[in-house]
Amino acid sequence: MEINAHRRQIMVAAPAAKTENSQAIQAIAPVRSVVSTTQHAASAGELHAKLQKMPEVDSERVAMAKADIQADKIKLNTADIARAMLNFHRS
Repeated sequence: MEINAHRRQIMVAAPAAKTENSQAIQAIAPVRSVVSTTQHAASAGELHAKLQKMPEVDSERVAMAKADIQADKIKLNTADIARAMLNFHRS
């Protein structure tokens, strides 16, 4: 993305107040929740149940990654892996 300081502004906001002393700023109404708390809790419960049914490890993806490593399709830098593991456990 290029920033051009010489480009003119297309639109300028006009002041909302007609006189200097009028109240131009209005309070914003609070945003209402789209779903009720009970609906949210029910959907969260359903999502939690689906998550519990999922396996901890995607064995198919692990097997594919192992095969790619063994076929030299993926090059591993053990020093970078060790550094990443240490940094992960330090934080």
